[in-house]
Amino acid sequence: MAPLISRYLIGNILEYNLNATINISNLLFRYKPKRTFFFYGTLGVGMSNWITKKKDLQTHQQVGGSGSVSNWTTEWVVPAGVGAYFNIRDKVNLGFEWTLRGVNSDKLDATVGGFQYDIYSFLSLNLVYNFNKRNPVELKGVNRTIPPVILPRPKVQTAKQPDTIGIESIDTTRRLMPPPGVVNKLPVQQFDTIQVEESDIFYRIQIFSSSTGQKSPTSIRTYFGLTQPVTKEYSEGYYRYYVGEFENKNEANQFVTSLRLKRGLKGAFVAKYINGKREQTHPK
Repeated sequence: MAPLISRYLIGNILEYNLNATINISNLLFRYKPKRTFFFYGTLGVGMSNWITKKKDLQTHQQVGGSGSVSNWTTEWVVPAGVGAYFNIRDKVNLGFEWTLRGVNSDKLDATVGGFQYDIYSFLSLNLVYNFNKRNPVELKGVNRTIPPVILPRPKVQTAKQPDTIGIESIDTTRRLMPPPGVVNKLPVQQFDTIQVEESDIFYRIQIFSSSTGQKSPTSIRTYFGLTQPVTKEYSEGYYRYYVGEFENKNEANQFVTSLRLKRGLKGAFVAKYINGKREQTHPK
């Protein structure tokens, strides 16, 4: 039976890594920009620098080591692991991460032998604040946006013109005298101007809706990577965001088909407007 060797290891490790992160939740399930909790995987490569000391468990005397203050041991390192994030509030995330980190050396534990690459694990708890624009997660709050005023389009008016064949003018205050030799008098009819209202129909493509209206049209356009202007409209308790305006429904359908190929726009649909008012053919 081999004798029991009582040793322990202490040290300082400094790493410089370049990591890639894959959102596992979006990979296994459908893409959801409003997701408040998600898992991810990470894989990277970098350099690891360390000073380690191996000591006797009884006497606490150093019996081995790797690296020194003036000469740190440096080797390649490959970190790989998993983690998760939870959105606490806008711009603030709480997360944890566990990784295995393999170094291209057998010197990290100051003991040469066995497996040629030393491996150690690392567990971290993170609190992250995003300095960039707002997270895509929709948060409930006080509505401070004044709803835009939507003015209806002007209606087309046409006037029915009287039939003036054989009559030079029409006077509603007296009768016309017939030509000489004509016994019967010609009756004079009074023609009223009739206004015919034609329904003004057009189509818009709805790409997003929100109950708070905190997002601006510019931020929605940037987030979805659109080149077309985005308009914002409030009706029936929702802020709706649109792109495009078409008089032909076929053109609107062709455009929305191309939009659905973009990330996050699979739910885009055609909204119909009659005389400037949105037809309620879709709940939101």
